[in-house]
Parts: sequence; structure tokens; C-alpha cells
Amino acid sequence: MIQRKEQKNCDRDFAIRVDAHRKNLVNYAMQYCKCRALAEDLAADSIIKAIEKQHLYKEQQQLREWLCKIVYNEFINHYRKSKRSVDIETLHEKHTACPDSVTSQLGETEIRKCINSINEEQAEIIKFRLAGYSYQEISTLTGIDINLARARVHLAKNKLGKMLKIKRGNNPTPKSKPKPTLARVY
Repeated sequence: MIQRKEQKNCDRDFAIRVDAHRKNLVNYAMQYCKCRALAEDLAADSIIKAIEKQHLYKEQQQLREWLCKIVYNEFINHYRKSKRSVDIETLHEKHTACPDSVTSQLGETEIRKCINSINEEQAEIIKFRLAGYSYQEISTLTGIDINLARARVHLAKNKLGKMLKIKRGNNPTPKSKPKPTLARVY
């Protein structure tokens, strides 16, 4: 019973020491993310993780350095997750500011229709690429060779480009090839 009280006091003291670094951790996170709200979230998540993992903290370490390392790791984890969670809505929001963008002239539903109208294998792979997956990751997830994944992405991009040009009304007529001229070399 006495040992549990000592443990709770020790945990509470450690939590107070960690929480004292909150402002420094937010400022440290701001160096990476440039967004105050995200920096505060990262600092809060890091404090929680530090308290949960306090048994890994070594007293000879500087507490602030250890906490900053946790913040950095939390930022990297957040970045990786956000990189994977890109979807068509996000792409639509990013491109609506661009006047030449296809998505500013076509709605999100038209783009989805185009993606869904190409063959299933290519549609699946193009969705993975839009989500930020590398060719190697796509290869592993789908169980196909990396070169086949690249080829399918290339074919899908070409098909989508043609389909979106037609929907947008910019279907240029094929230009006639210039006639080759024979130049004399003297």
C-alpha cells in the first residue's frame, strides 16, 4: 500500500516536471510544422507519451532533450500519416486555386467517374499514387512487379488525361506532321 502511494507520487512528480516543458515543446514543434494548433497537439501527445513511457527515461539524460526527441518522433509519425491520407477531396481543394487546373473546371465527381471508368487494376494503382504511395509500396500492396506498377500508373495517367481533356472540352485536333525536308549537306 505504501509502495503504491510512493509510485503515484513519483508519477505525479514526473508528470509535473514534464508538463513544465510544455511551452518549450510547443516552440520546438513549431520549428517543424509551422502551425500553432498542430504544434500544441504534438506537444500534448508527446507529454502523454512521455508520461506513459517514463520507465524508459534515464535520470542521467536531460529531460528536455528526451522530450524534444519524442516531439520530433511524433511529428514524423504525423507527417507519415498525413502523407498517406491524401484523397481526391484534398487534391480538389489544392487545385481549385489554379485557374488552369482540371479540377477547377471539372468537379470532384467527374474526376472520380473518370478514375472509376478506367480498368480496375489501373484505377486501384492510380488511387494509391494519389494517396502518396511509392511504386515499391504499391508493388508490395498489390503483389505485382514494380515495373508493372509503373507501367499501369503511366497508362492510367494517359487515359485520365485524355478523358479529362474531352470532358473539359479541350480535345485538340491532331496537328498534321510537318513534312520532312531534305537538307543538302555540303
